[in-house]
Amino acid sequence: MRFKLYDSKIDEILIENDDLSYLVDNEEESLSFYVSLGDELKSKGKIYHSYICFCKAYELEATCDDNLKAKIAICLSTLALKLNKICEAKKILTETLDIDLNICSSKKGKLLLNYILALKVEGNLDDALENILLFESNFDINDFNSFSLITLKANILKEKGLLDNAVSIHKLLFASSDKIENKLVASCNMLDIYMECGNLTKIKELLDKHDDIVLEYINLDNKSYETEIYFTLFKSYDFINDQDKVIKFYKLTYDSAVCHNDYKTIDKCINSTYYSNVRSE
Repeated sequence: MRFKLYDSKIDEILIENDDLSYLVDNEEESLSFYVSLGDELKSKGKIYHSYICFCKAYELEATCDDNLKAKIAICLSTLALKLNKICEAKKILTETLDIDLNICSSKKGKLLLNYILALKVEGNLDDALENILLFESNFDINDFNSFSLITLKANILKEKGLLDNAVSIHKLLFASSDKIENKLVASCNMLDIYMECGNLTKIKELLDKHDDIVLEYINLDNKSYETEIYFTLFKSYDFINDQDKVIKFYKLTYDSAVCHNDYKTIDKCINSTYYSNVRSE
């Protein structure tokens, strides 16, 4: 291959042309190139550029083995969901699941989980719950990230208005998880529900109870959900009007969103009344 795998010029090429095929010698090399570059761009937080690469890989995947087809579909659907391209994600997942690829249960499970998530975001909550039951009956959830599956189930129950059921599940997830980040994901999901109900007492109680965990989390490396966690904490402290904490978590949210190229959250921060206050400091 006549290229350096990643340099800053590639961003410009992708934006202007969306085509890097001239850098490789044949279709087989093109597939490998786009998958490798997509992984590299994703690791750098360049979600849209990574999405473009996996779109190209998806177009070229006809002759590749089943494991690579599954990887491409998992990555592309995940990126499409992040970019709110729900119909596209669902189409990719439906096409891939219908093929019945000869792949391990772990990859099949990831494809189905993304499909369930697409159904939830689309608003097809009953179908999403039905597919979770299908997942639970056909897979050993111990082989997967059961935390993600059960969290998804609780969030669907919340969307269906079954708030008490959702809170009960999040409480169990908080108590049973040994990972700080998972505990905070569960805690933030509860905070979202309490904000929806306008329950200031529960919000204050939960924030006070988990303050030490939050401080410990801020100093951790390799955080997967920090932008979402900080944003929920920002909203929660704003809800109870704790201005010192609001500014603290606003800054953490904005910095994290910029670091991860989370443009949706960046826009929310810029459109917030706190943006001008923080900028003027």
